Amino acid sequence: MSICVFFVAIELLQELNITGSHILGDKAYGSEAIRNWITTKQATYTTPPKTNSQHPWKVDWYRYKERHLVECFFN
Repeated sequence: MSICVFFVAIELLQELNITGSHILGDKAYGSEAIRNWITTKQATYTTPPKTNSQHPWKVDWYRYKERHLVECFFN
């Protein structure tokens, strides 16, 4: 499943120029491959690690809460 999410996420993000952008995503989009792809495009991300992550990373939880605003906009 995570491979499928990777390809879908990358396919979508490739349609955009994300250079200098900050990507907000939920735990499903926190794979190392997606995070590395975002940083190679000179962008940053705020995506929390899954609870079972072997190597969790720091998360700006204040910024992550902004993701909810976007979800409300689409709902």
